[in-house]
Amino acid sequence: MIHSQSVLVAIGVNGVGRREVLVVELANRESQSAWSEDNIEETLTCYRWPLAHHQHLKSTNRLERINEELKRRSRAKRIFPNPASSLRFMRALAVEIHEDWIKQHRNLNMQMLTEHKKRKLAKAA
Repeated sequence: MIHSQSVLVAIGVNGVGRREVLVVELANRESQSAWSEDNIEETLTCYRWPLAHHQHLKSTNRLERINEELKRRSRAKRIFPNPASSLRFMRALAVEIHEDWIKQHRNLNMQMLTEHKKRKLAKAA
């Protein structure tokens, strides 16, 4: 019997300003919404960053591109013998995408974030 399977993918920005794939796991609709609710604070941390960073962080284009690539490549494979093999395949694709991102230029200027934090601390003091 063949079953469709959802894949949960989370991306983030590391300390030097490069995008990273953080999580790739099999999910169902309930676990996707539960994950979002349980991690809402982490999801919205980008709004504490400098305004200049918002334009890079608010877009879901990268995530949509990853989802399209995972879907395209899994359709070519067609059928997986079990959920574990599907997850291994998806994670291998995510690692490939992640490695491509590491080779690219930095996405964000992290010096701006450092200065932003200093201003906020000075303002709070």
